[in-house]
Amino acid sequence: MHHQPPSTYILRELADVEVMDSVSWWPQTIGWKVLFALLVIALAYVAYKCGLHWWQNRYRQEALDALANIQPNSHAVGPHFFNVIKAVLTYLSPSYAKLISEPFFEQLTEMSPDIPELDESVRDAWMTSLVNPNFELNSEDAVILQKYCLAWVKYHVAYHQTANENNPDREAPCQHSN
Repeated sequence: MHHQPPSTYILRELADVEVMDSVSWWPQTIGWKVLFALLVIALAYVAYKCGLHWWQNRYRQEALDALANIQPNSHAVGPHFFNVIKAVLTYLSPSYAKLISEPFFEQLTEMSPDIPELDESVRDAWMTSLVNPNFELNSEDAVILQKYCLAWVKYHVAYHQTANENNPDREAPCQHSN
């Protein structure tokens, strides 16, 4: 675009202002390009680690949702809690599927050493409710059991070597972090 000088007498001596070239937002030096590349790599790594953490712990959220939907005063609450915990254990390692009674509680304790163990009377009542369909947990024991199961699912530590020993294609879950 070519500018024409003004034709009037007053504006004749004015010099035309030259428009500068626009400044590029892309960095001109190699240092900024390297820094940008490192930043992109770091962000990709963080996104990968967050995605991996979510993927490895998605079973926890499913179990927490299932436990939260169980009403402590409902019928057969003991077997419902047991089924959810057993499903989590079996997901972690199929060898845990056969556990019941004392070996079951030993495995729960081993995987969550920071959570206080269930009282012996609650443990016995829970196991009795599994084998005797006429036995119902009282509401106090059911509430204690629900809190224990929720805490266990949220804070248990899953061991990588045991989760992959039977199924190498499945990635092992890791410890939940808050």
